[in-house]
Amino acid sequence: YNNLMLRLFGTGNQSAGISFVRFPIGSCDFSLREATWDDSTFDYSLEKFAPDADSEVMLEILGDAKKIQPDLALMATPWSPPAWLKKLGKIDGVNEE
Repeated sequence: YNNLMLRLFGTGNQSAGISFVRFPIGSCDFSLREATWDDSTFDYSLEKFAPDADSEVMLEILGDAKKIQPDLALMATPWSPPAWLKKLGKIDGVNEE
């Protein structure tokens, strides 16, 4: 793990020197399960807004990357709003109306 992280985010001759990472807020098309950072119905005040379990792991890894590359720019992007904010009440699917 450490060698891989150094190869990706380090600045040495054998390193990729990655300086920008875009990551999803919640699940995306590549996720094994659906989740958002607020799956609590009608939580408009975002009191329950927090990373899901898979995102917690990703944030830990991004934290390790920042230790290697302190200038690493991170851009968090939502893939889907929570199901409770969508007309069909689910994260995936197409509204054909």
